[in-house]
Amino acid sequence: MCLAAGTVAGTVAGTVGPVLAAAPKPTGAPPAVSAATAPPSASALVRTAQPYLVDAGTLPAAAAKFADAGAVELYHLRYEQVMPSGLSALVVQRVFQIRSAEAADLFALDDLWYDSSRTVFQLQYAHVLRHGQVLAGSDRGNLNSGATGNQPRWVSLPRLRAGDRIDVLYLLLPDQSRDWSLLAGHFIGNLFAFRDSFPTLQARYVLASRQPVTFSQMALSPPSSGHNQDGSLTWSWGAADLPAFFRQPGGPSITDSSPFVQVSGFDSWAAMATWYSGLLAERARMPPGFQQQLLRLAQPLPAHSAPTPAATRAEVDRVWSYLEAHLNYRGNESGVHAYVPAPVAKIFATQRGDCKDGALLLTTWLRAEGIEADVALVRTPAMGRLASDADGGGAAATVAAFDHALVYIPLTGQWIDTTAPGLVGSELPASDQNSLALIIRAGQRRLVHVPAAPATANVTRRSVRLTPAGQGWYQAAGEIEVQGADAPALRERYAAAGQRAAALQEWLRSYFPKVQVDTVAVEGVAPARDTVRVSFTAKLHPQHLTVAWIQRHYASLMASEVARQESLELPLRWQLDESWSLQLTGTDACAAVPPSPAVHRDGPFGSLNIAVDCDAGWLRVDSHVLQPTERVPAAKYGAFRAFWQSVDADLDAPVQFSPARRRVVLTADTRR
Repeated sequence: MCLAAGTVAGTVAGTVGPVLAAAPKPTGAPPAVSAATAPPSASALVRTAQPYLVDAGTLPAAAAKFADAGAVELYHLRYEQVMPSGLSALVVQRVFQIRSAEAADLFALDDLWYDSSRTVFQLQYAHVLRHGQVLAGSDRGNLNSGATGNQPRWVSLPRLRAGDRIDVLYLLLPDQSRDWSLLAGHFIGNLFAFRDSFPTLQARYVLASRQPVTFSQMALSPPSSGHNQDGSLTWSWGAADLPAFFRQPGGPSITDSSPFVQVSGFDSWAAMATWYSGLLAERARMPPGFQQQLLRLAQPLPAHSAPTPAATRAEVDRVWSYLEAHLNYRGNESGVHAYVPAPVAKIFATQRGDCKDGALLLTTWLRAEGIEADVALVRTPAMGRLASDADGGGAAATVAAFDHALVYIPLTGQWIDTTAPGLVGSELPASDQNSLALIIRAGQRRLVHVPAAPATANVTRRSVRLTPAGQGWYQAAGEIEVQGADAPALRERYAAAGQRAAALQEWLRSYFPKVQVDTVAVEGVAPARDTVRVSFTAKLHPQHLTVAWIQRHYASLMASEVARQESLELPLRWQLDESWSLQLTGTDACAAVPPSPAVHRDGPFGSLNIAVDCDAGWLRVDSHVLQPTERVPAAKYGAFRAFWQSVDADLDAPVQFSPARRRVVLTADTRR
């Protein structure tokens, strides 16, 4: 993650002008802190939250609820008070009940997540209530020492027993050691999901503010409202009997599975985009001579010619190919940098930065070249859904919704991830695809989806001709051609010319017990191209030949679990075309090959086609596999898994060839 996210465990028209639309900026020194604007003390904050705190000892145990759970959360409060600085202070109370000895041994308070980029963790107490006794725990610091951004705090407890009740109260206070004046008092917002890693009997979220705020909610009743003695308005949401949430691999995120509240000082994405574009305009301001320095490194498009997609793409490639070689990714989520990039000249000089740094530098450079480009804040699919803005763009628009940043180029429709060097053209990491994005232009009203590449964009083609060489060996002449998702890894594997034979030998040995590589030729690596092609000759000693000359394990890769309670999200769609040919002995060898019916499987989860023929003494086996699925509902997961198990069985079926009997037998059951 390179953009601080919340506390939850199309073509855009425009012309090339300033880097980003400028908004009025604060002038003069930051406003002085007065008694009216100073953040509350810890004791004052706890007093304000007092009406929502509970006496842990009096909460009913409710043993009949979640009866199989060894530990439950009886109460979870998150009280958030908006500060004049635009930050917020929080009071969090969590009360747990230990029901079994096993749960007592396993329980640990190591999931107290908080945003260390803008808040300071302060433990008020961690009590264990046991038969009238109160035993104290202690704060042991961040679980991931040295990390920044969202991370868990470690609070240690006395050795627990069945029947113990744990009462934890902690504060998350604004980090006053940093200069937050760049936020100009805007409340940048938050998200709170009601489910967590324990079954929860009651969860409550309370928002208090003396400045305008807006909220959006999912799967919750409207909040109750009131006011505090200090004059701040309050809104309170509640939910009860919430199952524990653990994200399965490839499963929905917490906001896909839990009620949640989204809050902010911005009442629309347009308002947030306008404000944030002003911040970026300041960070993109180029000192004297800096633009000329960039233009010397990559010549701009001719000023007299209208930009075309092809010319623009070529210029983007030139700029990005230079920048990716001189920009090292380094995450930085400290202070205001959790939300705002560093100045572009500093990023360029230090040659390092995180996602928003790289995105702003590339955007600035492209605009200097005369190419329209924008920074886009991105919520990757792993983060889950946001509250709907289908009513015309209105939503609680929060910076905390986003965890990444990309570059968007309208004319070519390209999205570029500056944290993923080695990608070319329209390649994007699978984790970026199908993300929600806010393109940062003043007035940008809606979120858009980063496109997910279709199966036809992620294509692997493999072919090999095998000639028997005696004693189980085959002389092989093959070619591998890759486009899309697997191309970056292939370019990396074969980057060093002197190591290419060793890289190919290592790959082949993962499939064949004995391998001797003779020659390797590689295209599309230096310079990088959309298509990577590896041609080779080698000697192979397979245990047996199969319908697929390289063994497949699709079911274990995509559907390893026997059953699922949640839908399965598949990050990539792809196709693989493969053929292998075997030279037979004898002039009429093909006459001895019995006709083999083709395998043809088509269904909602993909397709498989296998064809076998023999001509001029060569037996040829062709296979085509297509995986076009994005999401598999839990109810259909069993059928999905069975489909890919059958595909594996068909592709892994042995092909037996007997030169003495001059006969080929395909043992795949093509009638299934």
